[in-house]
Amino acid sequence: MLPTGKAAAQVNLHAVDGRIGERIAELRNTFRYVIVHAGPIYRESGTLLISRFTDGIVLFLEANFSRRLSALWVKERLAALSVNVLGVVLNNRGFPIPEEIYKRL
Repeated sequence: MLPTGKAAAQVNLHAVDGRIGERIAELRNTFRYVIVHAGPIYRESGTLLISRFTDGIVLFLEANFSRRLSALWVKERLAALSVNVLGVVLNNRGFPIPEEIYKRL
């Protein structure tokens, strides 16, 4: 397990850079798919570090919270590291249903 958030501040992920790559390679040899759930890229440098060892990432953007400039900054950082962005998910987006249609459901 690799910590994120406040716990990650106590671990120097850059010092274990090579071991992270080795561990992910080991997991790839053991399992067909390896999915890493990591913290926000714009706040946690460890997430950027781990993303370099993946085939690609899916970005999750929080509706009404994630800012366009932050998303662009993340995209540029990932491109600089040659990380493939496989897709983007807009999370918690509300689609209000008109009352007349809602009554029929």
